[in-house]
Amino acid sequence: MKFIFTHVNSDLPEYIQYNFKQIRYLNPNLPIAIICHNKYLSQQNRQLLQQYNIELIKYEDLEQDDLIQDFRKVSWYKAWGIPNTQYPSPPDFVQGTTERLYALNAYLLKTKINDIFHSENDVLCYIPIVNIYNIVKNNFTKLSITKMGNQDHTFSFVYIPTPKTIYDFCLYNLEKMKLGDQHLRNKYKMDMVHEMSIAKIYEEETNNLDFFPILKTDNTFPFFNSLFDPASYGQYLGGTNNHGLGPGYAGLHHIVGREIINGKHIPCMTNNGPYINNIKLNTLHVHSKQLQNFLLKEY
Repeated sequence: MKFIFTHVNSDLPEYIQYNFKQIRYLNPNLPIAIICHNKYLSQQNRQLLQQYNIELIKYEDLEQDDLIQDFRKVSWYKAWGIPNTQYPSPPDFVQGTTERLYALNAYLLKTKINDIFHSENDVLCYIPIVNIYNIVKNNFTKLSITKMGNQDHTFSFVYIPTPKTIYDFCLYNLEKMKLGDQHLRNKYKMDMVHEMSIAKIYEEETNNLDFFPILKTDNTFPFFNSLFDPASYGQYLGGTNNHGLGPGYAGLHHIVGREIINGKHIPCMTNNGPYINNIKLNTLHVHSKQLQNFLLKEY
């Protein structure tokens, strides 16, 4: 078992320090690593990795992988440039959100490691991973992520049981992207093509995904008696980054957003982390990037 962060094509974002702080506090003995470019890494961030005992996996040692190279050839995401966000996004942001999955795939193909957990860098964990490890290992045999909306699933929190499970998705994503942006939008009625919308059709066409519970009515909720945040809980508590909308935001295009708007599943922040009606949230997707406002009060 290992927890792996990723960040490709630029230096680490400033807010990741809070993620490192909390996950290491809750998981003092867990092997934790990050795949990132050594050449972009500042001295300050090198010290951060040392401080929290985060293994550096140099992306330079992986990026000649065939699937990474093939993805770069077919991808049009670089043309989107830098998103206009409240917290500044790095260059090639959308390219990076998908390429990080290929980075994980390359590392797992190289090392043959099973049982990998991964989260996006703005997703805070509130549990020791060991507390859910046996539950996940015994009940989740597929690439495991969270549902989000009508068109999207999200890789905000991920379990990769075997290298093949992420390889299969990366290969599928590549084949779909070869069809082109407009073709995919037209065929699948997508507003935008990215790893989240392709994950949705991957589930529909292959049934090769498992899902962490986001509502207490989900069939995997009894395994945990707790929930995971795809996006909406964190957007409600902290606001969004894309449109600068403050706390209290919820969108009808999200499964959880609809529940919040209907007065159900309203999250609140406590000293022990986020809860919904006494149900613990194991993760919080802090879309505003203000992670420092949502740390546990224990330390």
